[in-house]
Amino acid sequence: MAKLSDLVNVSHNSDVVTIQKAEIPISFGMESMEYIGDVYGEYAQFERDINEFLKEGTITFKSSTLKIIRALIYGMVRSGGTECTPEELNASMPFNTLPAIFETCLDVFTRQNFQESDLKK
Repeated sequence: MAKLSDLVNVSHNSDVVTIQKAEIPISFGMESMEYIGDVYGEYAQFERDINEFLKEGTITFKSSTLKIIRALIYGMVRSGGTECTPEELNASMPFNTLPAIFETCLDVFTRQNFQESDLKK
């Protein structure tokens, strides 16, 4: 029987972010949606909000977008295999590293190309 890793790129939805000089694995998959929901509430609302956020074309760190950013990073860190609380993760990330961490997470997230019809399923 073939191994999945022999047939497809099993790292397609994964990467690493650096927090305090430590490489933390991140991943985006079905499990991520549950973790994002823990921070954001309903995942479908997160999806709508992040799509609106991305339509703006520029990333600005303001109160209305920080919840989106925190939720995405947390969901992906947890899915990557690191156990933490949202509070621990927020406290561990120096603010000046947030843009690079978010950029890496967003890159993995946008590879998914979700459609609204997919979410309704």
